[in-house]
Amino acid sequence: WSSDVCSSDLKIGAYHHMVFAVGDLALHCKPGNFVAISVGDQSTNLVLRRAFAIYRASDRGQYGGTIELVVAAHGSGSRWLASRQIHDRVNMVAPLGTQFGIPTEPVNALLVGGGYGSAPLFGLAEVLKAQGSRVDIVLGASVAGKIYAPLEGKRAVNTMTMTTEDGSAGIKGKVTDALPSLISKYGSEDRKSTRLNSSHQIISYAVFCLKKK
Repeated sequence: WSSDVCSSDLKIGAYHHMVFAVGDLALHCKPGNFVAISVGDQSTNLVLRRAFAIYRASDRGQYGGTIELVVAAHGSGSRWLASRQIHDRVNMVAPLGTQFGIPTEPVNALLVGGGYGSAPLFGLAEVLKAQGSRVDIVLGASVAGKIYAPLEGKRAVNTMTMTTEDGSAGIKGKVTDALPSLISKYGSEDRKSTRLNSSHQIISYAVFCLKKK
């Protein structure tokens, strides 16, 4: 699928937020899916596609159907993608992977993510809130600048807890240090987990309380 870059200059913390025009493909992209993008050109030796978790998909707006990605420009492939300009075209395969399982009734949901791997959880939070669920989120990273917490994402959840290993934002420590008290607080003792592996082995978890509201 050949897609135009609609926006590429927005940075949130250490990450690049990019928007791609994908037409009707957006209808098939759900929270938990990812895309595989062909990176590089004739001047590079990049061969393998790079995988990126879908942050959000929309079937309406100024550009028609779009998908949004959050890119950490660490390696040569992600740096190449982050350097694309508006109206540049990229080739992508989507949607890939398994979407998050959505409860069939309202629940208390505790979502947990690390670094830019938390990006797809905000799309999941919007779906859960729309069906009447309570959504709390825990975000962790090594330092404050690596936490992905967009303003619109904050509006999609009831509460947001941050942890950093160096103590520069929120609770000092890892997300796992904060989980026991939060699970107890929000009633998530009976739970199931969904895991999404995004690029660079960043892992996001969605923990659902199975109690009825």
